[in-house]
Amino acid sequence: MLERFVNYIATQKLFSQQDRILLAISGGVDSVVLASLLQEAGYEFALAHCNFQLRGAASGEDEQWVTEFSKTLQQPLYRQTFDTKTYARQHALSIEMAARDLRYRFFEALCQQHSFDRIATAHHLNDSLETVLLNLTKGTGISGLRGILPKAGKIVRPLMFASREEIEYYARKKKLTWREDASNQEDIFQRNFLRHHVVPALKKINPNLESGFLRTAEKLAGIEGFFFAQLERVRAQVCQQKGGLLHIDLRKLKTQPEYKTVLYYILKEYQFHYDQVKQLTENLQGTSGRWFYSGQYQLLQDREELIVSPKNNEPSAFHLPIHKPEGNWQTPYGQMQIGIQEGKFRIDPNPAIALLDKDTLSFPLTLRHWRYGDTFCPLGMKQRKKLSDFFIDLKIPLHEKEKIVLVEDAQGKIVWVVGLRISEQCKITKATREAIKMEWLG
Repeated sequence: MLERFVNYIATQKLFSQQDRILLAISGGVDSVVLASLLQEAGYEFALAHCNFQLRGAASGEDEQWVTEFSKTLQQPLYRQTFDTKTYARQHALSIEMAARDLRYRFFEALCQQHSFDRIATAHHLNDSLETVLLNLTKGTGISGLRGILPKAGKIVRPLMFASREEIEYYARKKKLTWREDASNQEDIFQRNFLRHHVVPALKKINPNLESGFLRTAEKLAGIEGFFFAQLERVRAQVCQQKGGLLHIDLRKLKTQPEYKTVLYYILKEYQFHYDQVKQLTENLQGTSGRWFYSGQYQLLQDREELIVSPKNNEPSAFHLPIHKPEGNWQTPYGQMQIGIQEGKFRIDPNPAIALLDKDTLSFPLTLRHWRYGDTFCPLGMKQRKKLSDFFIDLKIPLHEKEKIVLVEDAQGKIVWVVGLRISEQCKITKATREAIKMEWLG
């Protein structure tokens, strides 16, 4: 067992003889065996025990037992007592998740205070097997099928090569003592039901269930690594970050093999779940205007792309009066600069610059968001047109419409849809004596 233990640590690159290890110990057989193996192999480590006060007097007895055990090993022990039920209630968490949160906060603080390099937990092969079976009952992806990883950041699991049976055999052979958790013998929890009923039934089919699972888990871990490396390559091709928004090019996305799966894993990082992505991908062709929401993000489906943004990312609507024909005005989206020109007029091809006949404007002007129902007479046309139809004609993406602003005069006439078109009624003519130059500095 010791030789396999040391070899596993080396092959998985979990830690070295120079690293300082913080061992999470409950007093159960798994963590006691891990402590014994670390001691025998000569690694530098300390113990950390959490009293979650969930098992009545037994919780205190566990803590006392661990205290005596640390003295036997002559290793440092760090202890912490938690009011787990209150924490769970205050943070709207299950007891299990609250305990996990408290445990790892405590461990991380110890690492910072005492310069530990790794946090070792006593998870083993059967824990990983039970996790996969539990995931299968709920529905899972490739990550849920490969089980618990031997290493995740600072957290290492040096017993992941061994089954529960092997660990208990080692403990008996070494005449180790440990604390029994009575809840492990009950079927109250789903995991314990799997442990006491499902796994034994599967072992009747294959007595070497754990070793077969280990081979499968190792293969799936390799496949997972390859898949996510390819996903990053595809992401670089189809995704672009612009102005804090994620843009996903639908045309490029659809050229990828299994593009629906690719999209799911991209959007999963933004808290969108499988059913939402399935609904989205059922109708990607030529559809626009659909919104999807996750906990912190929103997704807009446009004609040629998907746009993901934080919720409430847009500034609120504004209404900015302009009382004089010269000056600078700041908006949530950019700055407007206005000045007067006389003499010969040159029309600038820059769409961010507008030149308007001053005599056609009634001050004060107003700089504001566009609204549904707005109409104006675009340059080159003789009739008024709804702005919404005008945007459709220009194929303005939906997410860009949200930021379009316009200039309106005192008569309610829209004189410039900023960056797009001035009004036919305000264009420069041979009769123009003075012009108003407007420049949008986005």
